[in-house]
Amino acid sequence: MTKALNLPLCAAVLLASCLMQAAYAVDCSSKLVSAQTGPSSDCSGGNSHFWPIDYESSGCHGWRAEAPDGELHDNSANDMRCNTDGSFSFMQFAGTLVCDGSGTEKSIVLGECHQDKPPTLYTKGTENSCCTDPTSSGCVTDVPYVTQAGATIYLNGELCDASSEGGSSPSAESTPPPPTTASESGGERVLIGSCSLILIGFWTLLT
Repeated sequence: MTKALNLPLCAAVLLASCLMQAAYAVDCSSKLVSAQTGPSSDCSGGNSHFWPIDYESSGCHGWRAEAPDGELHDNSANDMRCNTDGSFSFMQFAGTLVCDGSGTEKSIVLGECHQDKPPTLYTKGTENSCCTDPTSSGCVTDVPYVTQAGATIYLNGELCDASSEGGSSPSAESTPPPPTTASESGGERVLIGSCSLILIGFWTLLT
């Protein structure tokens, strides 16, 4: 009898645990600088990337986004830092969300359009207030994001939360909304469905 009475409690605990894991995501908030990247040699058009600068040098900022060919591509970067000349530098890793393998050192300068790597892309800095004057109103603190279709953001391989606690969101007039993150992902729906099956299984044992 005691074992039977404990089954509903066990089911409830397991379901609650599953749901907490499904809703969990890392708070990746940081002061941000931004750059624009695209195929045009004058850096017109393209996508914007809002980069974090508050992480430790080993902190790995990852992003998964849809390329023009419709394929999802993984990229990541660490050692993101402001330089004394106002530029912004980082080490980028292609094909990984955890800064694994051999990286490529890159630097971005505000308002200057330069050929990127790969050479089919061109990048220019579009906002660096958090580098030059971190206390100014132009310095935005929020979750990093990329304005590419289907983009998701990661910190050290863990999915970032879409909301920043206590942070100020970028202006709706100047920047697009952040990409889909944990609270909107299909993975969360799968996990919740699995948790529900666990509850049903326990309930079946009582009937």
